[in-house]
Amino acid sequence: MGKRYDNLKRWVSNKWHISLAIFISIILFIAFFDFSANQIYLFGMEKSKFEILTFIGAIAGGILALGVLSENTRRNNLTQKTTELTQKSIELTEKSNMDIRFKDAATLLGSSDTSSTLAGIFALHQIAVDCNEKNQNEYVGTINDIFCAIIRAGNIESFILKTVLVRLSLDIYESKSFINANLMNKDLSGTDLSGADLSGAKLTGTDLSASDLSGTNLSSANLSSANLSGTKIIGADLSGADLSGANLSVADLTDSNLISSDLTNANLSGAKLTDSDLTSSKLSGANLSGTNLSGSNLSGQDLSGADLNKAYLSGAKLSGAKLIGADLSGADLTNANLSGIDLLNAKFSSVILKGVDLTSANLPGAKLSGVVLSHANLSHADLTEADLTNANLSGSNLSSAKLSGTKLSGAKLFRAKLSSAKLSRADLTEVDLSEADLSGAKLSRAKLSRANLSGANLTEANLSGANLTGIRFLTTIKMIGACFDGARMSFKILPSGDEYHALLKKAHQVVNSNFMSVDVLLKMFELFETTE
Repeated sequence: MGKRYDNLKRWVSNKWHISLAIFISIILFIAFFDFSANQIYLFGMEKSKFEILTFIGAIAGGILALGVLSENTRRNNLTQKTTELTQKSIELTEKSNMDIRFKDAATLLGSSDTSSTLAGIFALHQIAVDCNEKNQNEYVGTINDIFCAIIRAGNIESFILKTVLVRLSLDIYESKSFINANLMNKDLSGTDLSGADLSGAKLTGTDLSASDLSGTNLSSANLSSANLSGTKIIGADLSGADLSGANLSVADLTDSNLISSDLTNANLSGAKLTDSDLTSSKLSGANLSGTNLSGSNLSGQDLSGADLNKAYLSGAKLSGAKLIGADLSGADLTNANLSGIDLLNAKFSSVILKGVDLTSANLPGAKLSGVVLSHANLSHADLTEADLTNANLSGSNLSSAKLSGTKLSGAKLFRAKLSSAKLSRADLTEVDLSEADLSGAKLSRAKLSRANLSGANLTEANLSGANLTGIRFLTTIKMIGACFDGARMSFKILPSGDEYHALLKKAHQVVNSNFMSVDVLLKMFELFETTE
């Protein structure tokens, strides 16, 4: 009885049921009761019984439809609320389970047992993966921070650190903050540290060979004696870093920032430093053999004693750098800026110096035999007693250069600019000076025997005491105001042959004397031309 009463109460509580019952009662009243007249007035209009029934039925149907819709809406809302409560219950359950998982993983991580520690790392990582899939980033960030803290501490075995770093390399982790990390003497070879922040980190003696450090912040880090061979360090920030004695052989340092870094005695053989900035860095004693330094900035660097054998320095900026005693044998310095550079006692055998800027460079005693210096700028450079035997200096600018006592025998100086150059006591034996500009040059006591001066400009040049025996004039030369006092001269007018034998013999007899006036020399040339 009580159950029926409850159902009735619930039914009556719905207002639309009551409304529907009233209208159904009206319809039944009209249908089963006889009216006194067949016509009924409704709202002032005469209506038949059938029309009234139809009207009332339509209203009843509309109310019924609204009632059904209201009921469905109520039930849907109830279902949605039930679903939401269920989902919330599931989430609370999952969070509770996740809390338990996290607590268990953290407990394992803090264990002194290696296997337990590894299990804790894997468990935490799995939690991070599961949370990431469900967009629950709270745990992901916390686990990220825990892993970074492990790396910064560095007080566990290397293979565990590498295990952590492998996890951190995945995209689900946003941060690799290892600032001031203590990773000395650890084995981190082959790890991915790209984009990490290792500024101020202690990495002394650490093995980072074959690792990826691209875009990594290593500013002020201590990498002394570290192994970075074959490592990718593209676009990294190494400003102020200590890399003294580090092994960087075959490493890729393209476009890296090495400003004020210490690379003293570092091994950079075969490394790639294209477009890197090495301003104010220390490179003394560094091994740079075979290193690619094209386009790099080495201005003002101290490279004294550095090994740059077969290094590629095309387009590099070396202005004001010190390369005292450096080995540049076989190096390619094409179009490099070497203005103001100090190359005292440097080795230059087979070096390529085409198009370089050596303005005011300090090269006394430099060994440059056989080098290619064509179209180079050597104006005001100091090449005193340097060895430029068989060097190619065609088209180079040597104006006002110091070349006293310099060995230039067999060198090519075609169309070279030597105006006001100091060439006293220089050895220019068999040198090609055709079309060269020697105006105002000081060639006193210079050796010019068998030199080719065709088309050369010797205006105001000083050749007093010079040895000009066997020099060749293929075309007209300019010698206005030139001084030949005490010079030993004999001329060879090409092509030579039997028909010139008598003339050449006469020239030797006449010319081997001191000419006090250039006019006499000019008259002699007129005589040669008339005889010819």
